[in-house]
Amino acid sequence: MRIFSLLIAVLCLAACSADFKYSYYSCLKNMNPESSWFNQLAVVEGYGSLNQNGTVSNYVLSFPFYDSNNIFFDRDYVERNTLQVEPGACGREN
Repeated sequence: MRIFSLLIAVLCLAACSADFKYSYYSCLKNMNPESSWFNQLAVVEGYGSLNQNGTVSNYVLSFPFYDSNNIFFDRDYVERNTLQVEPGACGREN
């Protein structure tokens, strides 16, 4: 039963991701000089954190070359302050 609940949650989150600018495994570069991860690369690993309206409002990011204590990043911030770069920059081919 727990696996079924997890599967439903993942499917709901995947459906909510349709409106996001970046897709799974997009390689992003932060362009905001005021950010702690300025000029760093990040990979979109998923979408998470339901907000009060029941919609997903964050990206789940991993950092191939930077040590971050956070994995959830505000959708608006990410979409305003990053550029998508070639996947190879993040060490991926896809």
